[in-house]
Amino acid sequence: DLHSFPTRRSSDLFSLTYYVRLFNKCIDAAEASSEIDVRMNYLQLSILQNIFVNVCRGLFEDDKLTFSFIIATSFQRQQKEVNPLEWSLLLRGVGLLDMSEKPENPDPDFFTDKMWEMVYGIQTYSPERCSDLCQHITDNLEAWKTWIALDYPHKVALPENYDEANQLHFFQILLILKGVSPEKLIFGLQEHVRRDRKSVV
Repeated sequence: DLHSFPTRRSSDLFSLTYYVRLFNKCIDAAEASSEIDVRMNYLQLSILQNIFVNVCRGLFEDDKLTFSFIIATSFQRQQKEVNPLEWSLLLRGVGLLDMSEKPENPDPDFFTDKMWEMVYGIQTYSPERCSDLCQHITDNLEAWKTWIALDYPHKVALPENYDEANQLHFFQILLILKGVSPEKLIFGLQEHVRRDRKSVV
């Protein structure tokens, strides 16, 4: 609110001045284009890069991955590449999902109830790409168990090229990792950030 500026603390006004200068610098540095959509993309990238670099100066190394992931997924959610249910599934798990139609666990000794519920959650919340995930795991059980046991499964194609055949977004592979091999999710997050074209790390 402009009317409240006289009552603002000097530190707030300094921060505002800093960010105004930073945004002006981003605008000046962004590549020019006579096409408005192209110009907006250039501006977006310039602002993202500069804000990222400046914010990271105040972050510990361990926090930079989290910040990078938040930036990458914010763009993906805005552009509808990741839907709200998928985002919630990664952050909170299956929650109160109705399990009455959950397919039978093909190997209860390998897949815990929690793991299989997460697999069903992915199938339910990512229907455009993973509508047959439970059946695919059941039909290719040994191949999936081998994939899950890998040290770095995120670097290897899913069994029977499930990811390519269903055109999975890497975010959906993250969900699968969270469900069946959560201790390796951190490696998947790093790969997600690396792959994202808008990431500046």
